[in-house]
This record gives sequence, structure tokens and C-alpha cells, in this order.
Amino acid sequence: MSAWRDASIGGTTAWALEHRYPQDSPQPNTHTSTDAGLLHATARADGLDDIDLYPAHDLDLPPMMENLSISDAPPPMQGGPGGMPPPGALGRPPHQPQQLPAQMFTTAAQLLDLTDKKLMIALRDGRKLLGILRSWDQFANIVLQSTKERIFVPPGTAPNQPRGLYADFDRGIFLVRGENVLLLGEIDLDRDDDPPPGYDLANPELVLSLAKQKKTEEKSKEKSKIKKLSTLGFEGENLGEALLG
Repeated sequence: MSAWRDASIGGTTAWALEHRYPQDSPQPNTHTSTDAGLLHATARADGLDDIDLYPAHDLDLPPMMENLSISDAPPPMQGGPGGMPPPGALGRPPHQPQQLPAQMFTTAAQLLDLTDKKLMIALRDGRKLLGILRSWDQFANIVLQSTKERIFVPPGTAPNQPRGLYADFDRGIFLVRGENVLLLGEIDLDRDDDPPPGYDLANPELVLSLAKQKKTEEKSKEKSKIKKLSTLGFEGENLGEALLG
């Protein structure tokens, strides 16, 4: 019967093939020889065992049979000679995987490049918001900080006022649902204090009053328009609600 055993002779680690013979079988003579770097030794103990020793590197053994210990030197690092890291690698942070630019995304991840920047947002109902984008999710729900709502009054709304008027109203922290965002863009901080072309900064109370008046007139015109269309057989979106209102 034969079995592999770990053995060491003269500081050389080897794998031993142990042969067991019956008591009445002839025993080979004990000898030790070295031939072309191959260590071969036959030892007889109590007339039962003969052991053949071979260097581990001469045997095709699976990796699981390697006999390693904590005193063994670690494998050399890939890099410069002698396992040293390449020049300039010391003192630098580990390499981080390259991140795609925000322009490569077609989803809400486009907001990645706009985080912590001042934006102007146009909502579906016509409101305009200015604020710093602080948080967002995969549905483009956004949180604005230091938000201001800018209300515009078109030119010609106020008497004897050929230019338009605008005013800003503080709104603080503002949460906007992604489905209500019509358009958004980054504000150029170098031109943030410049008034919009064709508009002048005015008293907030005056602007708010004129804006409400303008909205009431537009709502009355839209309601009259829908009624005329309904008499002709046209049905628009939310026509019933407009007639009831």
C-alpha cells in the first residue's frame, strides 16, 4: 500500500511516497542516492515501511496539497524589481474606478453634475423657482435650499409701464415632484444679480397684485373659450371641470 506523506531532509521540503509491505514479503535494501537534483531516499523502519522522498517541485500536485506556514515569505508585489511598488505610488490614494460624466446618462442621474449648484426651475403650472439643488432621487424628485420664487409680470400689464416687472419671494426648503418639472438649468453666478432682459425689479406687493390680476383675466378668457368650443362639439382636456368652475 502507498500513500503520500510530508517529509523534510536537510532542510529540503519534499513529498514522501510511503510503501507498506507485509511482514513476510522481502524488504528492499536501505539506500540513499542523489541523481541530477532528484532526492531519492529509501528508509526501512521496523521492517514495515519504505519511504521514497521527492522534491515538491518535481511532482505534479494540486495546490491544496501545498504546506504553507505563517513563517513563509509573502508572494512578491507586482510592480518594480524585488516586489517594490512602482516609483511615485507611495503616498497616493488608491486608484478609484473612473466615473462616467453626467452627460452620459439619460435618466435622473443627469442631476449628478448639477448637485450643490444654483438652478432655475420652470414648473408645469408656470411657476419659476431659484435654489440650490441639495438632494434628488431616481424619480427626479428634488430638494432645493434657499429657494426663491420669481414672479414675472409681462410688459403692458401695469399702466404706464412698458417694461415687465419681477420680484423674488423667499420659500426656504422646497420639495418638487419630478413629474412637475418642465425645464431646469444652471444659473451663471457671474450674472446672477443682473435683471432678466426686458424686466425691472419692483416692489413684491405690487408684482404679486398685478400677477393675480393677470391670472384672473387669463382664467376668465380660457373659460369663455372652452364654452364656445363646447357649443361647437369640441371636447378638450378637463372640459367638465372648467365648465363647473
